[in-house]
Amino acid sequence: MKKFSSALLSSYIIDGVPQALSPIEMLNDISIEKHPVEDFSETIADETTDPELKTCAVDAEHMHYYLNKVAATSRKDFPFAFPAQYTKSLIACELIETLWKDGHFRLPDLALTAKWEWCDGGLGRFAALYWSCEAAADFIDALGIRLQKYNVYKADDCRLSLSAAIAVNQPEAFDELTDAASEGEPFLQRKLIVPQGIVPDAESWLIFIPFDTCDFRLGGSIFSEVVGGTPDPAPETGDADYFMDCFELVRELAEDGILLSAATVREGGLLAAMRRMSAACGACINLADIKNTYHEKDSIRILFSEVPGALIQIRDIDFDYIDAEMLLQDIVYFPLGHPDIKSRDITVLDSGKTSIEAILDSLIRSQSSEGED
Repeated sequence: MKKFSSALLSSYIIDGVPQALSPIEMLNDISIEKHPVEDFSETIADETTDPELKTCAVDAEHMHYYLNKVAATSRKDFPFAFPAQYTKSLIACELIETLWKDGHFRLPDLALTAKWEWCDGGLGRFAALYWSCEAAADFIDALGIRLQKYNVYKADDCRLSLSAAIAVNQPEAFDELTDAASEGEPFLQRKLIVPQGIVPDAESWLIFIPFDTCDFRLGGSIFSEVVGGTPDPAPETGDADYFMDCFELVRELAEDGILLSAATVREGGLLAAMRRMSAACGACINLADIKNTYHEKDSIRILFSEVPGALIQIRDIDFDYIDAEMLLQDIVYFPLGHPDIKSRDITVLDSGKTSIEAILDSLIRSQSSEGED
């Protein structure tokens, strides 16, 4: 695959506005392995691609039909209308994937390798590349981590690939952060320490933890491709401070063996993550808590929005501990429901008692029973 050096070295004029930095300058600033900066006089002029927003006729009663379509669809191309949001979401998801793996590390121990494969034809493509590089540089820097290395290659299609690993040859400026993050030599292996499938424990809890504070939106999602339209913009991901809090807490839960199973909420959204976990055991989940918190009436938006997050399963006995830890770290989480050990189906409810109300009722009944004794 041929390197696309001109895309990195060129200066850019986007929407008639000259950009202060070239992609190579932005990415070198956060990269451990830097590219040589050469004198290069080429200028690329392009325009931002605006999304065509339109109302899509969808029905929550057909969510399983949509789920099947989403599960069978892979992203065909980079979402040019939402380059910054998609890039930050992809970074978040790749980092969340490390949470389920064997090792001992904290977020500052990690570094990302980024590969942009890019086609140089078509309006908006170079603008999308520039905004993607800028978003990567800003978000990675805000997370307190580095790129290990990066490159742009010529290709027939446009896509961004990321992988996370323990940082190698960290700059001295980050030694203190890394040392404070992990005691001893950090390591990360491919082996999973958290199962990816629901454990058939009917009393256990399935919990959704969004790793961002943004609203649920469908722009740029696989769902929008399936239904043939974008009803709203992409989620405004990028709350680095909140992501770091979520990451550190969930990693501690994983290393301490508290998680029965887990999955990353990424492309396809929450319902697709639940489908991946339900290969051997189904689930019954309730969206009422999420709807109340976000003042969101649309179940489809909650289920298929690609807000990065974690879907975890915990024992009922650990619920109070999880609740206390989440409150202590000021992290929002949603108890969705329980595994359905009698089927592999996913039942979605969005009315009736919320999970919190069900927990309170259970506690009240328990206390009443003790009083009768």
